[in-house]
Amino acid sequence: MYTSIVGSFLNSIHSLRFYVNSVDPIIMKEDELLDKLDNDSILAMLMFLAKELKIKNMSADEILFPEDFPEDLVEEVKRGLKYYSDIVDISMDGKTGRYRSLPKTVKESYIKIEASTKQGDILYSGSLMLLVTYFESTIAKILKTDLQKHPKRLSLDTKTVSYKMLEMSDSIEDVRNLLIEDEVMTMMYKSVSDWIEYFRKNIKLKLVYTTNVLPELIEIIARRNIIVHNEGIVNNQYMNIVSEDYRTKVKIGDFISVDKQYVLSAIDLVESICMSIILEIWISEGDKDNKEIENVLAIIFDEYLIFEKWESAKILYEVCLESNKLQLADELICKINRWQCYKWLDRFNEIEDEVKDLDITACQPRYKLAVLALLDKYEDFFAYYDEQDDLKENELKEWPLFREVRNSEIYIQRYSVSNG
Repeated sequence: MYTSIVGSFLNSIHSLRFYVNSVDPIIMKEDELLDKLDNDSILAMLMFLAKELKIKNMSADEILFPEDFPEDLVEEVKRGLKYYSDIVDISMDGKTGRYRSLPKTVKESYIKIEASTKQGDILYSGSLMLLVTYFESTIAKILKTDLQKHPKRLSLDTKTVSYKMLEMSDSIEDVRNLLIEDEVMTMMYKSVSDWIEYFRKNIKLKLVYTTNVLPELIEIIARRNIIVHNEGIVNNQYMNIVSEDYRTKVKIGDFISVDKQYVLSAIDLVESICMSIILEIWISEGDKDNKEIENVLAIIFDEYLIFEKWESAKILYEVCLESNKLQLADELICKINRWQCYKWLDRFNEIEDEVKDLDITACQPRYKLAVLALLDKYEDFFAYYDEQDDLKENELKEWPLFREVRNSEIYIQRYSVSNG
């Protein structure tokens, strides 16, 4: 069941991230606008700026042009503004603009300019809305899956069933499923903090990572809500929900935009949160001698480690290490892969003592070699590598852990000669 949840979630996240990264070519750039400027477009641009800057009755002499602004274009702007000054009327608050008897060509240019400036807001804001939808949908799937596996959490003996629900049911199983769906729907109307508390209390999840980043997640959802319900304007509801760090950066009435960097950071955060919750509950449902942990580790390796998503992989390996369901070999591989994430994030000093303190005397050769690679002991690495047959050459050439080993002079000399 959790395999399908992971697959569906990651497919949505990958598609959304790809979309956000491909948005830029869609948005009309300022230089593209400037390339297409004629007299009508220049006037339209001035009208737009006057509205945005809340300027009323701007005259040509009041415009401060940049020093490198072409002189012939300056004259064109002044002539255009003077010629059309009698039909341009900008309100004092800048929220409305009344343009009397505008020529069609000017009005068309103004509409294009105004639309182009909003493309980014529409596309990025829409992406944020989708992200929160994917998050909420995934939480609902986790809740439903858990209740289907553990219907006793519903306290079915105390539930009452309406006549309408009975009409919709053909069996006791149908009634149970309807009660589960009703419970999930009820839960989804609650806050994200309530969902986290449910996972802690009823499923006994630790949710260490999610707890640490909960303020950021709450702000993402709060920002999405004011975009949907309040045109992006900060209100009391936003201020009451977000943490103090966010409240100090804005005030009621401010407009909060959503740019590419914000959306991409939000995607990374939501992905790590959802994956950490799914994998923790997945591991907790398994037994020590089953194959579930292998599935979990395979997902982390295939989706994160080989793509060098070190921060995400680190988070998920730490989730695994919080469990008491891991066998010794699984625990060791989680530790080693977590350590390499720190290494490639240039934070190896934070865990170097852990690596050095690991007793590798009883470990399989591959793990001894892993530790030697982490500590950059390349001569010792290859001396021991030649004595063992546990770690194969294809693993040496492919495992991300050994990427610095593959850049060492010893490796280059050995394999450039052998390949030659």
